[in-house]
Amino acid sequence: KVQIYVQDQWKNVKLSAAALSISYLVIGGGGAGGGNYRGGGGGAGAYRTNWNNENQGGGQSSGASMTLTTNVQYSVVIGAGGAGVAANQGGDGGQSKFDTITADGGGGGGHYNAVAGRNSPGNGSGGGGGSPSASGGSSGTYGYDAGNGGSVQCGGGGGGAASAGINGGSGSTSGDGGTALASTITGSSVLRAGGGGGGAYTSGNNFPIGGGGGAGDGIYGNSP
Repeated sequence: KVQIYVQDQWKNVKLSAAALSISYLVIGGGGAGGGNYRGGGGGAGAYRTNWNNENQGGGQSSGASMTLTTNVQYSVVIGAGGAGVAANQGGDGGQSKFDTITADGGGGGGHYNAVAGRNSPGNGSGGGGGSPSASGGSSGTYGYDAGNGGSVQCGGGGGGAASAGINGGSGSTSGDGGTALASTITGSSVLRAGGGGGGAYTSGNNFPIGGGGGAGDGIYGNSP
């Protein structure tokens, strides 16, 4: 017990720990690409941060300040990537969470043979549409929409944290995934949460690429 002498009497002093000001970067699990050739690329999970005035996914400005209390337990959940499924749409990514900050997963890419990409299950990016001409999945607040599947056997790119996926086609960037965002929260600039590249076959773009930050490239040819 700590006391101070004030106005001819001893008074107790209550000591308490200072509040903790927290910087965070929370990213949902990425969606899986669509099964078989010409499938759409998987969408990136939602990208949420309040670090150093950096933008969040979907073109949103940096998040609000966050204060936590010492000696209190807070929930931390790491969302898994979506599961790949042969001859079907790719699985959606799982939700990541830090206390009240939630980052939903990205949508899975569409299967070939004109199967649409999946919407994000929440606030992430959509999955690319399968070829031919299937629609790409839509996004939530912290992601971007996916590209549509092309009519020339090239799936659409998955949406990324920084931009939408590109429609499938025969151009040099057709089927590419939406770009990632860079953050310096770990001390150096690192790209994260790009959209996956769509698959291509014969007359489509041979090498659709992911949007960076760990996103997978598309596969050219009769391959999963």
